[in-house]
Amino acid sequence: MSVPNHKEPWLRGAEEFRGQRLLPHVIDYHAHEGPSRVFNSMPRTQNVADGFRDVDMKTMATAVDFMAWWLDSHSKDVPKEKKVLAYVGVADIRYPVLFFAAIKAGWMKLAGTMAFMVIPTFSTAATAVWGPSTMPPSGQLVSSIMNQTTVRALYIPPSTVEQWWTCDPDARKKAEGLDFVLFGGGPLAPNVGQKLSELTDLCQMYGSIESGQIQMLVPQPGEWQYLEPNPAEECDMQEVEKDSGLYELVLHQDDKFSGRRTLSHTFPDAKEWRTKDLFTPHPTKPGLWQFHSRTDDLIALGTSAKVFPVPMETALQGDPNIAGALVVGNARPAVVLITEPAQSMSDISKEEFIDKIWPSVVEANAATPTHGKISRSRILLTDPAVGFARTPKGTIARKKSEALYTAAIDSVFRDGMVSDNSSTSAF
Repeated sequence: MSVPNHKEPWLRGAEEFRGQRLLPHVIDYHAHEGPSRVFNSMPRTQNVADGFRDVDMKTMATAVDFMAWWLDSHSKDVPKEKKVLAYVGVADIRYPVLFFAAIKAGWMKLAGTMAFMVIPTFSTAATAVWGPSTMPPSGQLVSSIMNQTTVRALYIPPSTVEQWWTCDPDARKKAEGLDFVLFGGGPLAPNVGQKLSELTDLCQMYGSIESGQIQMLVPQPGEWQYLEPNPAEECDMQEVEKDSGLYELVLHQDDKFSGRRTLSHTFPDAKEWRTKDLFTPHPTKPGLWQFHSRTDDLIALGTSAKVFPVPMETALQGDPNIAGALVVGNARPAVVLITEPAQSMSDISKEEFIDKIWPSVVEANAATPTHGKISRSRILLTDPAVGFARTPKGTIARKKSEALYTAAIDSVFRDGMVSDNSSTSAF
């Protein structure tokens, strides 16, 4: 197909112009060819129980055109080379409307990069379902959405997967109706992932703001915990220390990656990019890698021993009685476990709670070096009114959360509760 003339610019959004079209072209094309096609589904109010409203392509295209007109009419005196727009607001449909309108109106992108998830929106087989704009992601929110509308797939952070699995009594039944669950941003608790993988396809994505998405191959059954980089990505796994068993993923710059790798544009002068993500290899299958932790997660104890806390935290967060777990101990005599009890544990004492989670702690300790083991005397509970500091993804912000409980951590060692650190007898 060739575009007949300038009067029909929407034709540039046709599939055969893939690689040459802009996203506003795609919206305009569908607005003409399939106006009732759903762009996204969004809650009518901040309460998902009030139901969802479908936004079709015609409505979306009209909103984009109006916003593009508004931008033009309010920026006539702005020189073209200075037309850079910054927008901060609640996470709702205004973001994509403004994003597409800015493209149409000729506003410039930032010198860095702008990432926007559009794959579900323009897929021929999927519609993106959004949650309320003012509510952070949570397992309870996922459960409520799935109660109100038919959801065929989930793409959510691992912490949200864990919360959903433990808070929703119908999670198993709902999981059986999913085509797949896609998670990213961190490891998923093994016991949750194993149960979920028996009910639906489970896989993970990998990427970062700096590098963009790195392509991974679809995992084979039973290998959901492992990532297998696409050979075309040329990921370089470099051992951190000899015989450590830990490897850092390193990306190398090359012109052939510039069309699809954000790193080529965010850091064009960098010859290589050390991701700081550490992996362990599959014991028998070369090319498969399991996320272990990050280099900046490393805890250096006052005894000079080193502890990677993520495996312990990941294991504990699979316990339905635990809403969050954080292992700390930099410059301390030993590690301390800070736990956030699940809502169902709110009416029991600290000792009763520790009794509940102790089997999970023992199991996690079994896979941990002696200097990284947790004793009962070094388990703290979060303040119910404070909880943990969390990122927009719902994961625990390590440094900020540790700072919230500095006084409590100090008291552990001031009160002499570290006497069982050097021996496993207490376990």
